[in-house]
Amino acid sequence: MAARGAFPEHVGQRLDAKLMRRRSRPLFAACAVALAFALAGLATVTAPGAHAAELCGRMGTPQEAEQLARTAASHLATHGRERAFRDFLMPPAGFMRDDLYVFAFDSAGTMWVNGGFPDLIGSNILNARDSQGRPFLFEGMQRAARDGDAWVEYTWYNPCNGKMMAKSAFIIAVGNDFVAVGAYGTVGT
Repeated sequence: MAARGAFPEHVGQRLDAKLMRRRSRPLFAACAVALAFALAGLATVTAPGAHAAELCGRMGTPQEAEQLARTAASHLATHGRERAFRDFLMPPAGFMRDDLYVFAFDSAGTMWVNGGFPDLIGSNILNARDSQGRPFLFEGMQRAARDGDAWVEYTWYNPCNGKMMAKSAFIIAVGNDFVAVGAYGTVGT
């Protein structure tokens, strides 16, 4: 378990590597560093999948995932990235319910928040593929950018039972960011 207020070492290394590749974009790098320090100083991040494992209780429904995503999108629009992203990672803030958690990424595909799998913070989701090889998050992001919000269905690891399962995520566009919450099961179930 990582110390309070510290990113796991591999997340910090990924963020450092990303920033080095983006030297030609100093404003972006400065904003990313400021956000990384804010998150590192104010959020508790633990080992990969640890939050998800702690949330193993009742399984949330796709309808509850949509409701939580709408609440998170409103929080982001009202309070801005720094506070919202910090809050999404802190269980007492209310953005982790049952086995539901918020994840957020930007239009470039950079994962800024993942309440269930914090080891994914700093990764790029544009090439994430489901078990059928479909770039499901990219497809969901495109539909949400066009329509304001979208459902995407895919297969994902469930840390509560150790199995790959059908999952549905509700994605909402908030400016250049996307907020999502997924629930095991399909939208129709």
